[in-house]
Amino acid sequence: MIGNGPSLNEQDLTPLANEITFVANYFHHHPIISESWQPKYYCLTDPAYFDGREPVELMRDIVATVPSASFFVPHYAAQFLSETKALPEERTYYVGLCGGLEDEWNELPDLTSVTPGVQTVVQLGIMAAMFMGCSTIYLMGLDHNWLSHGGMPMNFYSKEDAKSQPQGNVGNWDYKSLMVAMTTIWRVYEMHQRIAQRYGIRIVNVTNGGFLDVFERARYEDIV
Repeated sequence: MIGNGPSLNEQDLTPLANEITFVANYFHHHPIISESWQPKYYCLTDPAYFDGREPVELMRDIVATVPSASFFVPHYAAQFLSETKALPEERTYYVGLCGGLEDEWNELPDLTSVTPGVQTVVQLGIMAAMFMGCSTIYLMGLDHNWLSHGGMPMNFYSKEDAKSQPQGNVGNWDYKSLMVAMTTIWRVYEMHQRIAQRYGIRIVNVTNGGFLDVFERARYEDIV
């Protein structure tokens, strides 16, 4: 599962060309995308994609850039995508997400039924990889360090960095709300780790740095 964190700027993804790769959101901006390097799966979960806040042209741009990828999206995207045809129907899979289950869920996610909810798009990718039978799941580009810079999102395709950002709150988020949100995000990851250990699945974080400490760590360079 490849996230969009700024740490990806330092990593060469070429060795992953023939691997099962899950990407998300604006990954289609990555310069590695070409005829010879395409992700296998693409995940989108933010409601903004499916309620008009993000232009529908964004998804059409993703499809044009990654013409062979299959898409995982939440159930609440169904009506919007049915109306707009923004994603290819034959390659789009809907997942029934149900929040509030992270503390009690112990079974492998079944994407043909109701699954635990997610707080980040990469969490949907992790569940999809589990469902598809991946025995080892590597995570990269998951910096997850929003608390260190007031919640400001920064990505490999962004020119911003933490030092250039104004101090203060982001949108309607105060720092306490960010901490509560991060705790919920961590609980979902802890659920993934609990399920993985029960079923003999390894989840390995190979992000260069970052704050996500739920899973075992390894160096990307040692893996590839």
